[in-house]
Amino acid sequence: MRTLIIATFVLFIVDLAGCARSANTMKLQAKIDELQAQVDAHKAERAATATHLAIFDKLDLVAFNNRDM
Repeated sequence: MRTLIIATFVLFIVDLAGCARSANTMKLQAKIDELQAQVDAHKAERAATATHLAIFDKLDLVAFNNRDM
């Protein structure tokens, strides 16, 4: 009887630790998802900046070539 109580207690502790790890894993995955969204936003921002700079370079060249001297 005592062995059964000890075994049940050990299984309860192991199960409780597993639940804690599961909650921790979910928190870590949420943080990973948040950081990935920031990285994706940064990449999109860099692509937009590159496009804007290319347009500016073209407009600057046109303005420079058409200026009055």
